[in-house]
Amino acid sequence: MQDDLKIYNLYRNSDASKVDKFDASLKSSYSIAANYEKIEADFAWLDIMEDTIKYLDNILRNPNRFIINDEEVVNVEQARRITVESIKHLAKHTNYIQEIEDNGDVRPSKVLNINKDESFNTYENRLIYTLINNMRTFIDFKESKNITASSLKDEKKCEYTGVTKIGTEKISYSFVLNAKTNVDKKDGFKNGMSVEQRIARLKLRISDLTNMPVYVALAKEHVAKVIPPIKKTNLILKNTNFQYAMKLWDFIQNYIKDEDTVIRDKRVIEEDVKLKEMLDDAFLLNYLAVSSINNNEDEMDTQARAEAVESLTNKMIEKIVQLNADLPVDKMLESIGEKIAVVKNKKEASLAELEKKYNERIQLFIDKINEFSFRWCHMKKLKELRDKIANNKPLNIILSIIKFIIYAFLVLLLITIFVQKISQNKKTIGGFMIFTVASESMVPEYNVGDIIFTKKVSEDELKIGDNITYLGSEGSVNGLVITHKLVEIEEENGQKIFTTKGLVNIIPDPPIVYGQIYGKVVYKTAILSYIGRVINNKYVYYISFIVIGLIVSIEVVAAIFESKREDDANGWKKEK
Repeated sequence: MQDDLKIYNLYRNSDASKVDKFDASLKSSYSIAANYEKIEADFAWLDIMEDTIKYLDNILRNPNRFIINDEEVVNVEQARRITVESIKHLAKHTNYIQEIEDNGDVRPSKVLNINKDESFNTYENRLIYTLINNMRTFIDFKESKNITASSLKDEKKCEYTGVTKIGTEKISYSFVLNAKTNVDKKDGFKNGMSVEQRIARLKLRISDLTNMPVYVALAKEHVAKVIPPIKKTNLILKNTNFQYAMKLWDFIQNYIKDEDTVIRDKRVIEEDVKLKEMLDDAFLLNYLAVSSINNNEDEMDTQARAEAVESLTNKMIEKIVQLNADLPVDKMLESIGEKIAVVKNKKEASLAELEKKYNERIQLFIDKINEFSFRWCHMKKLKELRDKIANNKPLNIILSIIKFIIYAFLVLLLITIFVQKISQNKKTIGGFMIFTVASESMVPEYNVGDIIFTKKVSEDELKIGDNITYLGSEGSVNGLVITHKLVEIEEENGQKIFTTKGLVNIIPDPPIVYGQIYGKVVYKTAILSYIGRVINNKYVYYISFIVIGLIVSIEVVAAIFESKREDDANGWKKEK
């Protein structure tokens, strides 16, 4: 603790006249080069593009089309075919009739020829075409900034040179100090891929989209890009793929170009007077430290020591005032008094702290001894309890029944999943079916991977608010097994029509009929959800069958041998 006053002692034991001569002859120069850079990167754009790309792929694989009728009146010899529209047109334009034969046949000179062509040039397709181009432009903008991670760089280099003279003693001092902080955050890493790798993969997937027939056809036609505001067509509002596409559209349109925060400060400091004085004081301290090997405190008389202390005190007060020029005098005196009291009482405080630490260590040692004794007694009691259970035949029977029920339940669960897999969800066991949640449309009620039980119920038992599982047959849900909340029940021509919607979806699903419904969700459990995630892998699934079978077999064999051993022991007692 006394080491804290070494610098003070250097000043106290120094010759005040030498310090004055040191300061009077001192010539020094310094230079500090500071380079500061802080980058707070934003990669939300990369996440949303990666999440949306699959929905854009779905849209382009099932594009919206319309038929173009190209009508032209041509000579009858040039007509490709005569349609109903051609006959109706000829009836209205009899001047194209060349001749009417005796049998009533009409010979026209010209007829209406209709060419029907299929076109991708619809508003919805142009919207996706524009969105893909916006994505490419956005990625190019982000790559031009070359920001791949958040980082902090703080580098400082100080060079100092000083010379002075005390009598015939010449003193020189120089140093170079480097301080560096470099921190790179891997906030853009995802699934083991760096930002550069993720961008490269995203650009490749966008390239795949631009090679699809719809995009190529629209590019060849040089179609006009869609500009805000977006028309809320029925397809855009109700189709799930377009809902995700519109989220990305809004994100890009509302994105602020300064989402990445970059702070850079690069400068050279050479004219700061206060800083130069502190560096000069460091020079003096180093000189006094080296000179202290020749100093003998006892050789200093009382007056010299008092002068040194007074000189040191004056310098310290001068530095305090310079560094706290805006601080009121009373506050400054109060702060100095508190610091003096702390230093004065530091020795007593250090002894009390040492005693406190010693007591804490002793108490910790005693606690560990008590804990060991408790564990020993606890283990002994557990052994006694285990022996009592082993000798209690009724209790053993109850435990065996419980184990049998657990094993039977697991086997039944595996058999149920097996039956559903091979029957493609066409068979039930006791009216129950098991499904695995595959999307986030019902969060927070159901998470991805959760196992849910559904029960086949009658049409009249279904009511609004029930969660049901059904087979989709229209639009984006065609052929998919969906679990959503029942939000509407209507009746058309004597048949009930059901409408469902996911909790996080904006638009309801296409209407369904009772024949599409597998059942009503009756149960969900976290334990089974975990088991379902594990056995969803077909290899793990079959291994689970084998492992559970082996466990059950071992339990049965062990029970048989235990029963035989007890019978032999009882027979031996009777013979005896």
